[in-house]
Amino acid sequence: MVGGVQVMASAVIQTGTSPSINVIINMHASVDNYCDIEFHSHITPGTTVSGDVALKSRIHVGTGASIIQGVRIEKRSVAGAGAVVIEDMPSETVVFDVPAHPK
Repeated sequence: MVGGVQVMASAVIQTGTSPSINVIINMHASVDNYCDIEFHSHITPGTTVSGDVALKSRIHVGTGASIIQGVRIEKRSVAGAGAVVIEDMPSETVVFDVPAHPK
């Protein structure tokens, strides 16, 4: 079954951003220019995703997290609530805190 993209109230998606199938961009999330969001990913409420970010498949970005420009988050990873992600994350990584570090 193929799903669409859900963009909730007050979410902002800028030019050149490409969400794939079954992606949720939740309330008050901000996704900047030229981001690539692959399938089955969830951008939760109040999240900020800066420009030129690559979110591979099955990513969860927790409430209020921030991902700075140019970061790449590999598949099946989680950026916990309030995390500030300032560097690339390998597959199957969970990070929290400011700046984000593995749990």
